[in-house]
Amino acid sequence: MDRYSEKILASLRKREEYSLLYEDAEELFPDTADFYNAVQFLKAHGLIKYIKTQGGVHIGVRLTHYGVNKKELDRREFWYLFFTRYLLGFISGIAVSVLSGLATAYILRALGI
Repeated sequence: MDRYSEKILASLRKREEYSLLYEDAEELFPDTADFYNAVQFLKAHGLIKYIKTQGGVHIGVRLTHYGVNKKELDRREFWYLFFTRYLLGFISGIAVSVLSGLATAYILRALGI
């Protein structure tokens, strides 16, 4: 994620109800093209949602649950992936090695070799 998107997220987290109307955004983020590109990026990644009028016109953006709690959720996902992919693989590899060694020793002892 680029700095501009991070800046928008930080600004939204500081605001009441985690929302920002486009008319307020023009004062905070003067480069409107970059702002709207960053908004589309954040929307595509599920971090924000649009605030719409009853007619369906977008008038602002609001953080989603994922956007508000992104750091905590990313941390949980990291540990989940670390545990399921790497740690369990490592432990199962050790278990297979130990069991195969014990099986080999038992077979050799049974054969008298």
